[in-house]
Amino acid sequence: MFEQSSSSREFKNSNVGKESSGSCYSRHADSPTSASSQASFSSVDSEYHIKEAVGRMRAFLHEKSQDVPETSKFLECVDLVTATMDSGKDGFRDEYYNATLLRDILRFLYPRMTSPNPEEREQTLSRIAKVISCIINHCLNREGLKAIKLGKIAGGLILACSDPNEGASCWAADGLHRLYTLIVHQKSLTKTEDSQEYLDLLQEWEEEKMFWLAWFSDVSMAATILKKYLRANDQMELILAALRGMKNDTIHNTKVAVRMLKAMLREPKSNFVKVPKMVKSMYSSLDQITDPAARHEFFRLLRLISTSHPEEVVRTLLNCSLQCDCSASAMWHALMSFSSTSYKILGVLQDTIQQQPFRLDKPGTKPTVTPLAATAALQEILRHTSPACKEALKAMYPTLCIALLCQISYTVHIKPHEIDFYWRTSMQEKTPTPPVPLRAALTTLQTLIRRVSSGDQALIMNKRRGSELLCHLATHQKGLTVFAKALVRNEGCEHMLPYLMTILDSKENNVHVIAMTFLVELLQKKTFDVDLEEVLIQYLRKQLNANQFQLRSLAMDGLLILSTHPEKVIKLVPILPDILSRLKDVNRKINVKTLKLLPCLLKNLTQEEANLVALDVAIRILPLFDDASNKVRLAAVSTFSSLFDLVKRRCKDQMKSIAIQSLVPLLIHLHDESILVSQACWVALKRIDKFLKSFLQFSIVETDPWNYSTWLVSTIWGTTVKCWAPKTRQRHGELLQGIRLTTTTEPKISTDKQACC
Repeated sequence: MFEQSSSSREFKNSNVGKESSGSCYSRHADSPTSASSQASFSSVDSEYHIKEAVGRMRAFLHEKSQDVPETSKFLECVDLVTATMDSGKDGFRDEYYNATLLRDILRFLYPRMTSPNPEEREQTLSRIAKVISCIINHCLNREGLKAIKLGKIAGGLILACSDPNEGASCWAADGLHRLYTLIVHQKSLTKTEDSQEYLDLLQEWEEEKMFWLAWFSDVSMAATILKKYLRANDQMELILAALRGMKNDTIHNTKVAVRMLKAMLREPKSNFVKVPKMVKSMYSSLDQITDPAARHEFFRLLRLISTSHPEEVVRTLLNCSLQCDCSASAMWHALMSFSSTSYKILGVLQDTIQQQPFRLDKPGTKPTVTPLAATAALQEILRHTSPACKEALKAMYPTLCIALLCQISYTVHIKPHEIDFYWRTSMQEKTPTPPVPLRAALTTLQTLIRRVSSGDQALIMNKRRGSELLCHLATHQKGLTVFAKALVRNEGCEHMLPYLMTILDSKENNVHVIAMTFLVELLQKKTFDVDLEEVLIQYLRKQLNANQFQLRSLAMDGLLILSTHPEKVIKLVPILPDILSRLKDVNRKINVKTLKLLPCLLKNLTQEEANLVALDVAIRILPLFDDASNKVRLAAVSTFSSLFDLVKRRCKDQMKSIAIQSLVPLLIHLHDESILVSQACWVALKRIDKFLKSFLQFSIVETDPWNYSTWLVSTIWGTTVKCWAPKTRQRHGELLQGIRLTTTTEPKISTDKQACC
């Protein structure tokens, strides 16, 4: 127990700079730590020299241009300050030490670790080791220590351990020894002395003191040991250092860098943070890595990152290469070579392609071209597909087609001045852009169809000129409908329904039209369970009140399809108020569809509900008799004639008044320009006659419609105006007399009618 407490005190108060330096290298006469140099620092005016050296270092680090003479003076100042801190003289380190200053010194020295001059590398590594020793001795509790990137320094030191220069490799191992002690001391500050974790750190520190030279002379062991104690950010810097070591233009041995990366990827795997930074570095390094073993480990690292962070990998790679150059192409094919990553990568690409390629809603924003880059990446993936990639493409084929159709729809509906603004902004920002957006998306869709589809879609896109339908704004919706019908015929197409629902939940109204087109076709071809049908009806109800008339029309198509099934019509009753509101829609096609849907819905209401709704519908329909569209007039008259079967009991009196109001418009349209409307008016008049028999007792004679019409008006008019005021009766009587004078023959009234009169 006494030995453990003494080891703990030694662990806390250890001076690593003094411990390890003598065991690794011999002190040179011109070294700052030599006896002669330290003797000069013990003079009376040494404090003045330290002040001057610290000020000179700070001024040098803040200068933009650093020439060779100034650099030499800066390095001399570094040697002076580190030697003074190591000497242990009081009054210097606390007053002049600054964590930010030491961090900037390490940042300046790091690039010189890979200098082509062996002597310069050795001197740089010795200075780095001494700066680390100063940090251990004087600054464990100082602020700013976390800003020092220990992982970056550790990676450079591990690679330098294999330096052909013996002195440089020796200094690198000594620097790793000091860095290990710094990391362990820093980690122990958060532990209590009686905890098991603290005791484990103490034991490992004791072992490291005995075997550090053997540990840090081996690259794999050094990387494995340091990975255990480094934070996630520093582990990432260690991996980036290994990637830099695998480049062709580095002085380090590529095999050493490969071994270092393998050690970092062993279990337990490193925690991948700051993924965009890592992917950018990998993209910029790939074209300079030609060794087969190095490229193999490179792509293994890429797959491991994409398994845990697929979205960040895809979006960063898209931003790196918008035109999908050689490096990006190799990375895409590596990502798609395994099933574990291909599904995730395609899923992110699909979501990206579906987005609007350039948004100009907010002035001053840069138009994004990431969806266009995703289209180019998918086109590159489709050129050479692995078995795992083909399997993923087949499983996601319907949704990928919908995503590409969204991309085509965006580019079709874009305005010319917005396109000009997009290209101008791209040129000003020097943004490399893929080919024409519409052409790129259409080409990718055609390639996807040829690679994956069964053949029906390829026939539509080629012989039936489906591409031309999609490319033009006037025929775009027709092209979507044709393609949707062909795609829904495929097996497993119902799996696209969750994706369609996701699109409908988004705020992008432009792609809702595409989702609704496919949803309508699915409702026509497939059957769903009860709960799912209720959810779909709510989606149709939401789109029924949309601003775009295409969405309202498609929603009404879906409701008409459901109304053909008697067991499903009852589910549409709750949305009847929204359906009735479409009678006043500005789009006549929606009016016609609403009029066709109402009779089916009214039949499934209770008697009391049917009476009230039928009266409301009849009042709403009357103005549509005089609509300019033949189809609207025909649907309005047909629907009106079907309402009389629904009205029973006390509501007949109110329906009688509505029926009388409809007679004049119906009589006028007996001579409508549309024969179908004229025939529908006769049917409506017969139905009114049947409905009013208990009140007026008349029948319709079709042989002489015009004379009969005048008689009908006069009969009903005479019955109705009895309760009017005298002046009002006189005025309407004169009007009726004028109507009679316009007739050329007398009405042919049957015997029963004469008796009745």
